[in-house]
Amino acid sequence: MISCASCHLSEEAFTDSPLNVSEGINTLTGTRNAPTVVNSAYFEKLFWDGRSPDLENQALHPFVNPVEMGLKTHKPILDIVQTDEEYKKQFKDVFGKTGTAVTMKEVTQAIAAFERTKISGNSPFDRWLYGGEKTAMSPSQKRPRLSCSPIPPSRKYTRDEISGQKMLKRSRHC
Repeated sequence: MISCASCHLSEEAFTDSPLNVSEGINTLTGTRNAPTVVNSAYFEKLFWDGRSPDLENQALHPFVNPVEMGLKTHKPILDIVQTDEEYKKQFKDVFGKTGTAVTMKEVTQAIAAFERTKISGNSPFDRWLYGGEKTAMSPSQKRPRLSCSPIPPSRKYTRDEISGQKMLKRSRHC
C-alpha cells in the first residue's frame, strides 16, 4: 500500500530524503525525489517543473501517475472517502457533504488544507521570504551564497528560486 506519506515523510521534513529519486507503487522510480510540503503554502508553482499552479491542482496528479500511486482514475480515492465512516464524518463536518456529493474537489481541498499547516519556524529568513518582513534580514544575509547554482548573483531571484526548487532543477549539481 502506498500513500502520500510514503514519500513525504514527516521525520524527513515531508520529503523522501535521502533518496535521489522517489519510489512509488511496486518500487517503481520516477526521475526526481519528492519535494517537501513544508512552506508549500507559499509556493507559486508546484512540482519540480512548476506545472501545477496551486496545491489543489498538485494534489490531483500523484494518485494517477503510473509510477507514483499508479491508479487508473480517481475512483478508488472517491470510493474510500465516500464510504469510510471516519472520512464520511470528517467531510460532512468540514464540507457539509457525504456520499457521492464528495468529489475530488473536496479531496484536494482537504489535502491542500493539511499541506498549508506545514509551516517552518519563525526564523528571520522565514519572516523575510514568506512574511514579507523587509528588515528581518540584513542586506548581507539576503545576498545569495549558493555556489552550486548557475544563476548569476546579479540576477533578481524569484521566491521559488530562493526556496531552492528552480535552482536545484537547473543546476543538478547540488
